[in-house]
Amino acid sequence: MLNFDDIHNAYYDKVVRYLRPIVGDDHAEDYSQEVFIKIHRSLDSLKDETKLSPWIYRIALNTARDGLRSMKAGVAAVSIEGKERDGGTPHMIETVADPRYKSYDDVLAKQEMAQCYVDFVKKLPPNYFEIYVLSEFEKLTDAEIAERLSISLNTVKIRLHRARTRLFEELRKNCNCYSDKSGDLMCEPKE
Repeated sequence: MLNFDDIHNAYYDKVVRYLRPIVGDDHAEDYSQEVFIKIHRSLDSLKDETKLSPWIYRIALNTARDGLRSMKAGVAAVSIEGKERDGGTPHMIETVADPRYKSYDDVLAKQEMAQCYVDFVKKLPPNYFEIYVLSEFEKLTDAEIAERLSISLNTVKIRLHRARTRLFEELRKNCNCYSDKSGDLMCEPKE
């Protein structure tokens, strides 16, 4: 039987971090509280406990969408980068039309699909995660990674291959993935 207090303790901070790039730092806590009110009210409706995590994040995303719809009359542009280059916290750009998207629903959909991919990257074992991020996100060469981590070039190549293999197996099993017009990998969870 699921215990609300345990769920709240385990997921509250994660939901706040998930919502920050969508609704901004100023609103993430408020929306998170609303998410957990909804979870509390409908916890009995969750039939399969193994789907708890996706269920929580779906509630969080829908809460953010509903909140943005009611807050904004214009088109919201959300930072899909996640973090500032200077290491700052994720943020929501002020209300500005982004010509690449038709509506803020499109922006949120793109954010959700990118987040699906990133969620699976985060699940990689630490030694694979570190090398994968340095290669794919920081665009370091294998030699640069080996130097930075003080490990052999062969170790980098092996771990990177294993990280990619594991990641893409998980993505194929759990997501529908494709490259968008800008070449970014987009993933939608399979229902």
